[in-house]
Amino acid sequence: MQKRVIISGLLLAVVLIQAAAYATEPIFADPSFTDINETDWFYNDVMEAYRLGLIQGIGGGKYAPNKVISYAEYITVLVRILELDITSELKGSHWASQYIYAAVKAGILTQEELIDLKFDEGIPRQDMIKYTCKALGVKPLKTTDTIFDDLKDKNEEEVGYINAAYEKYLTEGIGRTPDGLRLFGHDRTSTRAELATMALRVKKYIENPPEYTIDRAAQREKAEREWYEKYGVELEWKKVGESGGITSEEQLTPEMVEMVRKKGDYFTRKGWKILDDEEFEGYKQAILYDLKNIAKVGDVPIVISKHLFWEEPDWTKDKNFLVIVNGRQSWIVNVGKLGNEYRVYLAGVLVEDMFSR
Repeated sequence: MQKRVIISGLLLAVVLIQAAAYATEPIFADPSFTDINETDWFYNDVMEAYRLGLIQGIGGGKYAPNKVISYAEYITVLVRILELDITSELKGSHWASQYIYAAVKAGILTQEELIDLKFDEGIPRQDMIKYTCKALGVKPLKTTDTIFDDLKDKNEEEVGYINAAYEKYLTEGIGRTPDGLRLFGHDRTSTRAELATMALRVKKYIENPPEYTIDRAAQREKAEREWYEKYGVELEWKKVGESGGITSEEQLTPEMVEMVRKKGDYFTRKGWKILDDEEFEGYKQAILYDLKNIAKVGDVPIVISKHLFWEEPDWTKDKNFLVIVNGRQSWIVNVGKLGNEYRVYLAGVLVEDMFSR
């Protein structure tokens, strides 16, 4: 057993000494980097991560925000965040050798992984997540849910770490497909501008996991709400159209009501109001009778909603409904009362297919 440990240590030493790259270690220089500006989105994070000793410049007063993060750089940052002691580690020809050795001892990467490690190559996002999870003691998560659409045919262990990182709010992916499916960005690399933000995020997770989780959960909820408001409603509208349109009042969520007002009319109406139940029911029965017996629309779904009623704001005070016929047509129906009798005065197709607009 002792021989095996000695041999493993020698193997590690050889790998570190024979690292292909001979880059010099980035240095802590004057933080007034000449290649970043206060208006850059990453400026504050870079300066804070630098202040905390988590990241460094590349020398010459430069930070190189657009440079791709290497394996050596990312593993080094993790070691700094964990505050691992590197002073007793073997010094190799590569500037990061002591950090790499400390990472192996801490279980962030294995000696087998080290053998093929190309120190100065860009580190793909899946390896960043794997090393981060190992550094934080986060175990792979097996789930039948597909969190990220671009991971369906990927390595099970990789996916497990990424799923766990998503559950712990350590990653949000890189965006969504046109159909709204999340994307992780497998095999993509990240820049040093992003590195500062990542470093601060991991450090905050270590220092106060509950606070970090609450904060990140709120940010995710806000981002998802904003995405839905910007893209999700249109996507849901498209799916409703592909499945036959709106054929029942239950489909008319507040978002779908707004879409019907937008897509089912050529004008921007101002007098929208909600009728009380008794008045609405009276108009509803009059409209159903008229469309079936006078307009003779046939045996098709007719959707009438109290949320699709408006009264003209001018002196006429005309009362109208947008009515959905056969899932896709919008009709304008002018209504009124004569004494206690609810009546339809005019009804006709306004938009032939709301979902093709």
